[in-house]
Amino acid sequence: MAIKNWFKVPVAIMIIIRQEDSVLLGKRANTGFKDGYFALPGGKHDGSEPLVDGVIREANEELGIVCSVKDVEFRGMIHAQMPDPFKEVMYVIFEIVKFEGSVINNEPHKCSEIQFFPVDRLPDKMTDVSRRCVLNTFGGIQYDEVGWVEPVDLD
Repeated sequence: MAIKNWFKVPVAIMIIIRQEDSVLLGKRANTGFKDGYFALPGGKHDGSEPLVDGVIREANEELGIVCSVKDVEFRGMIHAQMPDPFKEVMYVIFEIVKFEGSVINNEPHKCSEIQFFPVDRLPDKMTDVSRRCVLNTFGGIQYDEVGWVEPVDLD
């Protein structure tokens, strides 16, 4: 059976790295989108790789750490209705529970600093989607939907 014209939804990988009750965030810089705001590490999934491989790649590119498939655990997903141009985005949240190396800011041209924040004291200037991913993860919420009554700008 031929499948024609399936709807395609952009996927974003969101990475949680904990240090007790704190989470690692990076301050966006020189990206043209939410610069000056803290956000989780991660990025858009381009396809042609399993999501977990994308987590491993993004963690190495952005943070200089090395991990394997067994070190990455699924934490949740947010299905968001967005304003144009995407209409919808799937944010898939993974936690890296073990890694080799030290966390560094491996992309200073896109991130001005990285630091751990206690979950109960997240920065005011934090992207909405990263905040929701963190709170859902630490709250044990695996699936969430936002913006379906009124589309939201969940950065």
